[in-house]
Amino acid sequence: WHRIIRDVFKEFKSRLIRKVKMTNINIKLTRDDYNFRFKQYEGMYFNAEINEDSEVIRYKITKDKEGTELKEFGNTHIKDNMIFIPQIDAYLDLKKIK
Repeated sequence: WHRIIRDVFKEFKSRLIRKVKMTNINIKLTRDDYNFRFKQYEGMYFNAEINEDSEVIRYKITKDKEGTELKEFGNTHIKDNMIFIPQIDAYLDLKKIK
């Protein structure tokens, strides 16, 4: 039994530790580049971390490029290579960002 438990634990640990490719994006929100409704977000920054193994994206909207002055945060998703940002009611095309 000990051997079976050890092998199961090793497999579980290797799956947890496996490398996951993450991509960080940081873009300035301008109404000229991204057609969104709410002008209160004009000039702010969208910071997100995209995990290739998940469709869920954690993001924050900040007042500064470094991402320290937090305005909003949340989770969103990718659909057809587009990221939806609920606060500005807009989709960002990943092909144009990368």
